[in-house]
Amino acid sequence: MPQFGQVWDMLNQTGLLLKPPSSADNPLADLDVDRIIMVGYSQSAAYQVTHANSFYSDAMTPGGAPIIYGYFISAGGDNAKHVTGPTATTPESPVRNHGRYVSQMARAVKQSEKEGFLLRDDAATQRRDAAHSDVGKK
Repeated sequence: MPQFGQVWDMLNQTGLLLKPPSSADNPLADLDVDRIIMVGYSQSAAYQVTHANSFYSDAMTPGGAPIIYGYFISAGGDNAKHVTGPTATTPESPVRNHGRYVSQMARAVKQSEKEGFLLRDDAATQRRDAAHSDVGKK
């Protein structure tokens, strides 16, 4: 890749390829994809923060809908705390109930841990962070 800046274009173009309604080129075309959530752990989490803060508003479908529905930022250190949050173009969070959010996160984290994608300590951190987050409290 001649320039690192091309990463952001590649992420947006990949998301657009996967976003429904999709073309025959979409490898997920046979699945019932409703939303695209960008997931990153550690260094990839830092890249997500950059994408969320600097490229989210450029990541739109030709009809103006966001390509990326949300971000799951995990183990990104202090940098992961610096997502600037919603802007005028960011869709409102669909989460209205904090307890439901924590419960869903706990189930997802448990499954990820069971499948070997998260270590026990990282899973505990994810559950704690979900419980202490402001998601669904407004």
